[in-house]
Amino acid sequence: MQVYINPDKKEWPKILSRPALDLQQLDKTVTIVFDEVKSLGDRAVKKNTKQFDKVEVNELRVSVAEFEEAERVVPKNLKNAIDIAKNNI
Repeated sequence: MQVYINPDKKEWPKILSRPALDLQQLDKTVTIVFDEVKSLGDRAVKKNTKQFDKVEVNELRVSVAEFEEAERVVPKNLKNAIDIAKNNI
């Protein structure tokens, strides 16, 4: 993360600009992942989790205890933001 302290006003547009995404490549990647999940199911989910998230997952099922723990540790403001995003979708 880059931290800026009192940057010159000339730098603001560069600092505030979002990185450009290659949307065509992103669309291709998403299509490949969806096709793999359709054809390979859980194996594809595990493979892509390892590839994109750098996490090896053995069990895809989330236990009741894990749901309860997540409910407990996620801050209320984040829960509210997720609800707003869900409703916007």
